[in-house]
Amino acid sequence: MLSGHGRFGIRVGSGDLNIGPGGCRAARAAKVRSEIRRPSAAGFTRPALTDFTLGPLMAALDRAEFDRVDDTDVLAELAATHGRFGRGEPPAHPGLISWTTQAFRLFRVARRHHEQWFGRSLPVPGGPSWVARDDRPRPDPRRGMSYYERSCWGRRYASDDGSARELWTFSFGVPKEKTAAELATIAYVAVHGAGGAATPHRVRLVGFGGAADRALVLRECDSTEVDRIFDADARSVLTSVIDGIERTPGGDCTGCKLIEKCPAVLRHRLLPDLTIARRRRRTLSATDLRYYRDCPKRFHLVRELKLRDPALTESAAVTTGRVVDAWLNDRHLPVTASRCTPHDLRTGLSDGVIRRILAQHTALCPVSSDPGQHRLVQPTLAAYDERLGVNLVATPDLLYSRNGRWVWRETKTSAYPLRAGRSLMHTYPQLAVGTLLLSAGAADRLAPGGSIELEHLQENDCALEEIDVDLPEVIAEARAVVAEILGPLLDDTVFAAKTGPACAGCEARRWCAEGQQS
Repeated sequence: MLSGHGRFGIRVGSGDLNIGPGGCRAARAAKVRSEIRRPSAAGFTRPALTDFTLGPLMAALDRAEFDRVDDTDVLAELAATHGRFGRGEPPAHPGLISWTTQAFRLFRVARRHHEQWFGRSLPVPGGPSWVARDDRPRPDPRRGMSYYERSCWGRRYASDDGSARELWTFSFGVPKEKTAAELATIAYVAVHGAGGAATPHRVRLVGFGGAADRALVLRECDSTEVDRIFDADARSVLTSVIDGIERTPGGDCTGCKLIEKCPAVLRHRLLPDLTIARRRRRTLSATDLRYYRDCPKRFHLVRELKLRDPALTESAAVTTGRVVDAWLNDRHLPVTASRCTPHDLRTGLSDGVIRRILAQHTALCPVSSDPGQHRLVQPTLAAYDERLGVNLVATPDLLYSRNGRWVWRETKTSAYPLRAGRSLMHTYPQLAVGTLLLSAGAADRLAPGGSIELEHLQENDCALEEIDVDLPEVIAEARAVVAEILGPLLDDTVFAAKTGPACAGCEARRWCAEGQQS
C-alpha cells in the first residue's frame, strides 16, 4: 500500500527480524517497503472464518481495558458475536472462541500476578502498537526512502506519569523467548515510539502465552541503555531484512507482495480438473492435507490457527520417529557422507528399539560416495497453482539424484507392516503431493520427473516401495488423491469435527467440545 503524498518509507516490526528456516528474505524485504503494492485480490474471496488467531482476544481485552466492561460480560459478548465485537471481521471458529475464552481469563490473572510480584501497577493501557519514526528531509540516496519506522505489536501499558512502560507480547501456548534483535527493537520502540509526552525511564518487556496464567519477563532496562542495545543487537539484523534479496519459494509465497511477478515461483496447473467455489491465496503442505483428511476442525485449529496444547505429550511412536529422522538427517547431510552402515550405530544410540530400526535402514540407505550425486536433506519444494490460488509445498526426508533423475525418499517408522493391496498414495498423501511436485519440476538442476521411494522401517523388518513419477497413470492417481482432499478443504466454511480414536492425541482437543465427548 502506498504512503501518502508519494513519500516512500520502510516500517519494520520486531517480528520481521526473525526469519525462520526456509523463510524468504526477498518476501520480507518487500513486506516492509511501502512503495511495493500488495498483489491484486480480484477474484479471491475473504476467509469464511477469521485466520487471525489473536484478533478476538485483542478485541475482548480492548472491551475490558478501554471500555471497562466486566469480564463476565466481555466473555458473554465474545460468544454472542462469535469474536467480532461489532467489527467487520469474519467470525471465529467455535474452537477459537473456546481458546480465546481461556486465554482472556489467563491473561487477566497473569496481569494481577505480575502487578503483585513487581509491586507496581502500570494502569494506563495503550493501543496495539508503538512506532518509532525517523523522517528524512529528502529521500536517502541508498534506498530512496523518506522515512524509516520501527514498530512492535502487543498490549502496551504505562504508568500514570509516563515514567515506565511495559509491552506484553503474545504466543499461543507457553510464553516464548524472543531473539536478541527482537528484544532490542521492542525496547527501542517502547522508549522512542509515540504514545506519551514523557520519555519513560524504564521499560519492561513481558511474554504471555495463551495457556499459562503466569507471564515471563523477557527484558527490563533503563531508557539510557536502549540505543546502545539496539545498535549492538538489532541494527545489522534490521539492515539485512530491509536489503534482503534471496528468493526462497515455499511457505512465504502466497502472502508475498512479489508473488505475481516473482521469477522464483514455479507456476503449474497441478490439478487442472478440480473445480472450486471459493478461491483465496494460501499455502498448503502435505501435512495440511493429512490433517484435514483426518479432521477438518483439527486442521483449522492446529495448522491454520497454530493452536497446540502445551500439556499434551508426544506418543512414544512419534518420539521414536523424530529421533530416527534426526539421526538420518545428521548422517545424510554432509557433502562427504557415505552409505550408512551397522558400524555407525555403535555410538550415541542408547535406545535399543531405535538402534534396531536404524539397523534396518542400513540395508536401504541410498547415499553414495559418488561426488556426482546431488543430495538435499529435507529441502522445501513448492509449486503455485494460480487458478486455485494454492501454493503446494512439501519437504521430502531426502532428495537425491540417480542416473540423472531426482529420487524423493520418504522414510516412515511403524510398528506394523504395510497393508497389502492398499494404495500407497491413499495411505500416505505426501507421496501424491511429491509426485505432483516432481512432475511439475519443483526440484532444480535436473529434468522434471523421477521417482518417489517409501522407506518403511520396523524394528525387525523393512520395505522399500518405488513410484515412477513419469507414468501418466501415476500422475492421474496422484491428482485424484490430492483433489479428493483439497477440493473439500478449499470450499470448507465450517471445519467441523470428525471424532474418533485420533481425538485422544489431538493437539486441539482442549478447545474441542466434540473431541472431549468422544
